[in-house]
Amino acid sequence: MRKVYPFLIVSLVLAYSVRISAQCPITVNAGEDVWLCSPPASTQLNATIDGDYVDFTWSPLAGMSGFTTLSPTVTVSQTTTYALTAQAVDLGSNLIVNGDFEGGNFGFSSDYNYNPGFTGPPWGSYEVTTTPSIFPNCGDHTSGSGNYMVIDGADNPDLLVWCQTVTVTPNTDYALTAWAVSFTNASPFALLEFTINGTPVGTLSVPGPSCTWHQFSTVWNSGANSSATICIEDLVVTGANNDFALDDISLSPVCQVTDSVTVHTVSIA
Repeated sequence: MRKVYPFLIVSLVLAYSVRISAQCPITVNAGEDVWLCSPPASTQLNATIDGDYVDFTWSPLAGMSGFTTLSPTVTVSQTTTYALTAQAVDLGSNLIVNGDFEGGNFGFSSDYNYNPGFTGPPWGSYEVTTTPSIFPNCGDHTSGSGNYMVIDGADNPDLLVWCQTVTVTPNTDYALTAWAVSFTNASPFALLEFTINGTPVGTLSVPGPSCTWHQFSTVWNSGANSSATICIEDLVVTGANNDFALDDISLSPVCQVTDSVTVHTVSIA
């Protein structure tokens, strides 16, 4: 008769199902099912997430340690199924129109003066171009050779640099991202405040060195809102230096993918 050792962990390679959303750019694998003898007993889960993800959560958490990792340890006294849910940004569903400015001066509003070539007073004005008229040619963020919004900071307060209103789905998480670059190596540098429906959702400092792109990113829940007015304001009020550009503004839904793994317990008399 074969001798059975207590707490012997037997891992079996099974055919598992990984659920992939056509819109969600990640693949979630919670790992292989595990069989444990003589419970209660412990084992380590081994999950993977392929692709760029925002966050992940395990459920349930009872009996689990290291739940902030993809390899938590679980202690079970009965067969238990654990779900791993990962969130990612659906970049294919950007709600912002002309966020990369390839369409030119289109799709957004601004309190700044549209001043192509900066032929008039430059402070508090902007142009949409591939090659700035009076600033270093940093190259846009998208491809290095496309359009971007080139801005000469205003010396008057409370002017919105860029705004756009989009339709959103209530009670949904959205990722708001944008890129900004400074044209100067000397302060004061732009300090950009992002608002949605008039409520600040974060700031982005745009320091030198010149032509270094900086990313803004935050997650916003739409709540009861069916529309979102996104605005960007430069909190630094001076025409000296404070020269910057915007590119690749996006508001995309946060999607999620879930996979599960089962820890089976077997009592052997």
